[in-house]
Amino acid sequence: LLTVVMIYLAYKCFKANSMDGCPIRNSASLRLRVYSASLLICYGASTLAGGWAHQHFTSIDSLNTLRFRLFWIVCVGNVSFASCYMGLIGREVQRVFGIKGAVPLGPWWFWPMYGTYMAIATALGYISFKRPACDIFIAGITQFPTTFYCLLALGLRSWPSTSTTGTSTHSSSKKSAIDLVSRCYRIMYYIGFIGNAPLLPMYPLLVQYSGMS
Repeated sequence: LLTVVMIYLAYKCFKANSMDGCPIRNSASLRLRVYSASLLICYGASTLAGGWAHQHFTSIDSLNTLRFRLFWIVCVGNVSFASCYMGLIGREVQRVFGIKGAVPLGPWWFWPMYGTYMAIATALGYISFKRPACDIFIAGITQFPTTFYCLLALGLRSWPSTSTTGTSTHSSSKKSAIDLVSRCYRIMYYIGFIGNAPLLPMYPLLVQYSGMS
């Protein structure tokens, strides 16, 4: 179910266009839409592999097979590689919406290299703690730099108030990219990136004190 939701959201994200159908705006948003859809596809592949493995590898012996290892790499590796797309999203947000110089833009290739490095480290077993659920959270830690990069890129600038942007059709057609990012969308952006952070300290507490495993 989570995989279906992720793929659907990726499709909707990729196909999202400006309300007025302006080809210039649609072209300007293409990279951000592609990066966002790719991030969701990474999570979709991870949840699919993780869900399948959880259902079919139920014994200790099965966890020591090559087949499980491949599913584990797909599941955890996609979480590690997702940092690539998160970094590219932050870079694009900084380029379009950010304050110049507030957050380093850096070269485009840096984040793909970072994601690839983390994915290779995952495949080689450097973040494996022989507990798949734990490994996912450890992989999530690799997203720390990209998460705060995204948050800072959007959060460090000031935004026009709704009372000064105007609401008429004529004025909306002349709004800048900054004016079109409403407070509601910014809040969803912040929550979406920081929402997983509490899960990391909660996991060991739940395992230790709730009897869950």
